[in-house]
Order: sequence, then C-alpha cells, then structure tokens
Amino acid sequence: AVVSTQSTGKATEKTVVRDVDCISSIFRGYKGDVAPSDPHPLLELFRGVWPHLLSAMSLCARSVNDTERVCRCIRYALRAVGQRVPDVLDSLAAGLIQLYTVQAHSCVLYLSSVIVDEFSSHPTLTDGLLGLFSAMGPKTFEILSAQHGLERNPDTVDDFFRLCCRYMQHLGPRIVNSGIMDTLVEIGTMCLTLQNKEAQGSAVKFLDMVLQRATHEGCDTSKELLRRRGQQMVNHVVLGISGGIPGVLLKDPVIFLHDLVAAFGEEGKAWLRYSMGTIPIGVYVTQAQVEELYTKVSSPAIPTFDLVVFCKEINRCFS
Repeated sequence: AVVSTQSTGKATEKTVVRDVDCISSIFRGYKGDVAPSDPHPLLELFRGVWPHLLSAMSLCARSVNDTERVCRCIRYALRAVGQRVPDVLDSLAAGLIQLYTVQAHSCVLYLSSVIVDEFSSHPTLTDGLLGLFSAMGPKTFEILSAQHGLERNPDTVDDFFRLCCRYMQHLGPRIVNSGIMDTLVEIGTMCLTLQNKEAQGSAVKFLDMVLQRATHEGCDTSKELLRRRGQQMVNHVVLGISGGIPGVLLKDPVIFLHDLVAAFGEEGKAWLRYSMGTIPIGVYVTQAQVEELYTKVSSPAIPTFDLVVFCKEINRCFS
C-alpha cells in the first residue's frame, strides 16, 4: 500500500500513517527465531518498505502522534531483522537527525536506543553510532537546560538517559572520552532531585555506570568527571534527603551517594561533611540526627537497605 501511494504521487500523511500501522503490525507480530545462517522470512519485506519508512519520517515530522507511530514501526522492524541490515544505519541516522530537529520527541531517542542495541556489535558502524549521538545531544541539551526543562520533559529525560546507558554499555570507552560527557554528567547531577521516578531513575543509572567505570574498571577519565561534579552531586542528594524530594524517590540517589562517597574516600567524606552543614539544625532535625546521617552515609559497611530506611526517616522530619 505504501508503495502504491508513493508511486502515484498521491501519498498523504493520513494514508502513509495508515500503511505504516499495517507494516508495524506485521513486524510486531513476528515471534520467529531464525539462525543467522538461514534466510529471514521478513527480510524481503523490510527491504521493500524501507525507502518508504524513511520517506514517512519526513512526511509525518510535524505531528507528534504520527512521529511516534513511524518510530514504533521502525523499532519493530529493526528488532525483527536488525542484525541483518547494518547497511541501513547511515540513511536511518540521517533521517532521525533531520526528524529530531523538527520534532524533538522522546520517541526518536527511544528508537535510537534500539539502533545502538542492534548495530553496536558491528565494529564498522561505531563511528556512525557515535555521530548519531553527537547530533542528538545539542538539541536535547537545549530542551533540558531551558527553565524548568527537566521538570517539563520527563519523557525526554528518561529516554535520553536510557540512550546514554546503552552507549555506556556497548561503546563505553568511546563515549566516556567524547567531548559530550561532561554535559551529560552535569545534567545527570541535576536529575538527582528530579521528582519523576522513571526520569530520575534513568539518570541515576547513567551516573552509576560512570561510577562503575571509575571504580571497577579503573577509568581515570570517569573518575575525573565525577570529581569535577562531586560536591554538587552530594549537595543534591543531601537536599533531597532533607525534604527536597518525596521519600519514595530517595532510594536510587541515596545508594548512589553512598557508593560515590566510598569511591572517593576522604575527599568524598569532605564533600559530605560540607553538605551536612547546609541542613538546618533545630528546626526539623537535631545535630545528633545529622551526625548519625553523616556516619551512616560515610560507612562502607552499612547495608544499603538500612541506609535508605534511615534517610527516609530523616526526610519525613521535613514533611
């Protein structure tokens, strides 16, 4: 159907999206498990519709709903046959970059995560994948750095940091040493007190992956990135503990804080001691409670469950 409307020059956004939904249902419904050496039953279909899916991205760029439907279709298609079509990366990346400049919707970021999953095992595609990430970054930073940008765009925060985690997982050494990394850590730091569970969780997971590279893989670049923002990170989590965010959102930031302080030793304890000085004494909590909080956070041996429970107790004092 897509071919016929395109070839007669009568394609409209409505008819193209209808056809995209039909194609999407085919790829979504495929549950086969084909060996890499065997022919894939949907490969010919993919090759046939691919040029028209690229055209659909451009045609539907002005509509958020239609953009989501096109991206969903491509996502299902790549999940079905992605390992067999590495040659589509260049055209797909170019189309997504163009689409994102017009319609900076989080579904484009989500689709980009699927692309990294499917194509990162091909060494010849690494530069193309990094180019895609570099092109998405500035527009995303512009959105999230605007006034109240994090609070107003939780889906973008969530999908962007999920994408960052995919790059850390598959192309960690390259992304850590890229020029974009400092900004990622900066925005991730601001998300430590973001009052959206999914968005905050994705950002903290990314920061934790950076920390794991520093501590378990001995990555000096990762450690320096964290050191540069260390005091700010600790400040944000301590602010969250002292009433800045609801207790239900404390678990991930508190565990990250504990690991961060442990990783930096005396330097981490100094960050923590400074932040504790910002907690108002006598209004909501006592000096003894603040000292106990410092002791627990700075103790590597404390079970994280007990630490989180205690931090939630402190948080309730500020309610």
